[in-house]
Amino acid sequence: MSGPKQAPTWSTDLNAVIQRRNVDDRPLLLEFNATWCGPCQRMKTTTLLDPQVVRALGRYILVSIDIDAHPDLAAQLHVETIPRFLIIDSKTGRVLKENLDGAKPPEDFLGWLDSDNDPRLDEIFPGFGDQSLSTTR
Repeated sequence: MSGPKQAPTWSTDLNAVIQRRNVDDRPLLLEFNATWCGPCQRMKTTTLLDPQVVRALGRYILVSIDIDAHPDLAAQLHVETIPRFLIIDSKTGRVLKENLDGAKPPEDFLGWLDSDNDPRLDEIFPGFGDQSLSTTR
Protein backbone atom coordinates (compact mmCIF):
# COMPACT_ATOMS: atom_id res chain seq x y z
CA MET A 1 0.00 0.00 0.00
CA SER A 2 1.49 3.29 -1.01
CA GLY A 3 0.66 6.71 0.34
CA PRO A 4 0.55 9.98 -1.53
CA LYS A 5 3.53 10.66 -3.73
CA GLN A 6 6.00 13.09 -2.13
CA ALA A 7 7.92 15.10 -4.70
CA PRO A 8 11.64 15.53 -4.06
CA THR A 9 12.94 19.11 -3.84
CA TRP A 10 14.72 20.24 -7.00
CA SER A 11 16.70 23.47 -6.98
CA THR A 12 16.52 25.61 -10.11
CA ASP A 13 19.54 27.78 -9.15
CA LEU A 14 22.73 26.00 -10.16
CA ASN A 15 24.91 28.88 -8.90
CA ALA A 16 23.41 28.61 -5.40
CA VAL A 17 23.97 24.85 -5.41
CA ILE A 18 27.59 25.30 -6.48
CA GLN A 19 28.11 27.82 -3.67
CA ARG A 20 26.76 25.26 -1.13
CA ARG A 21 28.80 22.32 -2.39
CA ASN A 22 31.40 22.76 0.37
CA VAL A 23 28.66 22.06 2.92
CA ASP A 24 27.03 19.17 1.08
CA ASP A 25 29.37 16.88 -0.84
CA ARG A 26 26.72 14.66 -2.43
CA PRO A 27 26.99 14.45 -6.22
CA LEU A 28 24.82 16.78 -8.28
CA LEU A 29 22.03 15.29 -10.37
CA LEU A 30 21.24 17.74 -13.16
CA GLU A 31 17.92 17.29 -14.95
CA PHE A 32 17.56 19.21 -18.23
CA ASN A 33 13.96 19.76 -19.29
CA ALA A 34 11.45 22.20 -20.79
CA THR A 35 7.84 23.00 -20.01
CA TRP A 36 6.79 22.02 -23.55
CA CYS A 37 8.54 18.61 -23.36
CA GLY A 38 5.96 15.84 -22.95
CA PRO A 39 8.46 13.14 -21.89
CA CYS A 40 9.98 15.57 -19.32
CA GLN A 41 6.58 16.28 -17.78
CA ARG A 42 5.69 12.57 -17.82
CA MET A 43 8.90 11.73 -15.92
CA LYS A 44 8.14 14.45 -13.35
CA THR A 45 4.68 13.01 -12.66
CA THR A 46 5.59 9.32 -12.76
CA THR A 47 9.22 8.18 -12.54
CA LEU A 48 10.53 11.01 -10.35
CA LEU A 49 7.63 10.50 -7.90
CA ASP A 50 8.06 6.73 -7.61
CA PRO A 51 8.78 5.98 -3.90
CA GLN A 52 11.92 3.94 -4.68
CA VAL A 53 13.21 6.65 -7.03
CA VAL A 54 12.48 9.35 -4.43
CA ARG A 55 14.54 7.38 -1.88
CA ALA A 56 17.40 6.98 -4.36
CA LEU A 57 17.31 10.69 -5.25
CA GLY A 58 18.14 11.45 -1.61
CA ARG A 59 21.75 10.53 -2.43
CA TYR A 60 22.02 13.57 -4.73
CA ILE A 61 21.77 17.34 -4.77
CA LEU A 62 18.96 17.81 -7.30
CA VAL A 63 19.06 20.60 -9.88
CA SER A 64 16.36 21.08 -12.53
CA ILE A 65 17.46 23.18 -15.50
CA ASP A 66 14.96 24.52 -18.03
CA ILE A 67 16.81 24.66 -21.36
CA ASP A 68 14.69 27.61 -22.51
CA ALA A 69 15.68 29.65 -19.43
CA HIS A 70 19.36 28.59 -19.68
CA PRO A 71 20.17 27.97 -23.37
CA ASP A 72 23.86 28.84 -22.92
CA LEU A 73 24.29 26.22 -20.20
CA ALA A 74 22.44 23.62 -22.30
CA ALA A 75 24.71 24.42 -25.25
CA GLN A 76 27.85 24.32 -23.09
CA LEU A 77 26.89 20.85 -21.86
CA HIS A 78 25.85 19.67 -25.34
CA VAL A 79 22.25 19.00 -24.31
CA GLU A 80 20.52 18.13 -27.57
CA THR A 81 17.67 15.92 -26.34
CA ILE A 82 15.55 16.12 -23.21
CA PRO A 83 14.94 14.95 -20.64
CA ARG A 84 18.64 14.50 -20.00
CA PHE A 85 20.27 13.69 -16.69
CA LEU A 86 23.90 14.21 -15.66
CA ILE A 87 25.51 13.15 -12.40
CA ILE A 88 28.37 15.50 -11.53
CA ASP A 89 30.99 15.12 -8.82
CA SER A 90 30.31 18.06 -6.50
CA LYS A 91 34.00 18.64 -5.73
CA THR A 92 35.62 18.32 -9.17
CA GLY A 93 32.86 19.16 -11.66
CA ARG A 94 33.46 15.90 -13.51
CA VAL A 95 30.66 14.00 -15.21
CA LEU A 96 30.21 10.70 -13.41
CA LYS A 97 27.31 9.51 -15.56
CA GLU A 98 24.93 10.77 -18.18
CA ASN A 99 21.63 9.54 -19.52
CA LEU A 100 21.16 10.24 -23.21
CA ASP A 101 18.11 8.00 -23.65
CA GLY A 102 15.37 10.45 -22.64
CA ALA A 103 12.44 9.46 -20.43
CA LYS A 104 12.66 6.20 -18.50
CA PRO A 105 10.23 4.21 -16.36
CA PRO A 106 11.11 3.98 -12.64
CA GLU A 107 12.85 0.60 -12.81
CA ASP A 108 15.10 1.68 -15.71
CA PHE A 109 15.88 5.04 -14.09
CA LEU A 110 16.81 3.27 -10.83
CA GLY A 111 19.02 0.90 -12.81
CA TRP A 112 20.79 3.87 -14.35
CA LEU A 113 21.20 5.60 -10.97
CA ASP A 114 22.63 2.42 -9.45
CA SER A 115 24.94 1.55 -12.36
CA ASP A 116 28.67 2.14 -12.20
CA ASN A 117 30.02 5.57 -13.03
CA ASP A 118 31.02 6.29 -16.60
CA PRO A 119 34.75 5.51 -16.90
CA ARG A 120 35.55 8.51 -19.12
CA LEU A 121 34.85 11.15 -16.44
CA ASP A 122 34.83 14.34 -18.49
CA GLU A 123 35.37 17.64 -16.73
CA ILE A 124 32.54 19.94 -17.77
CA PHE A 125 33.10 22.82 -15.37
CA PRO A 126 36.73 23.99 -15.66
CA GLY A 127 37.89 25.55 -12.39
CA PHE A 128 34.80 24.14 -10.64
CA GLY A 129 36.56 24.01 -7.30
CA ASP A 130 37.70 27.62 -7.54
CA GLN A 131 34.77 29.54 -8.99
CA SER A 132 31.06 29.42 -9.62
CA LEU A 133 29.59 28.65 -12.99
CA SER A 134 27.67 31.48 -14.62
CA THR A 135 24.22 30.27 -15.67
CA THR A 136 22.83 33.62 -16.73
CA ARG A 137 22.64 34.79 -20.29
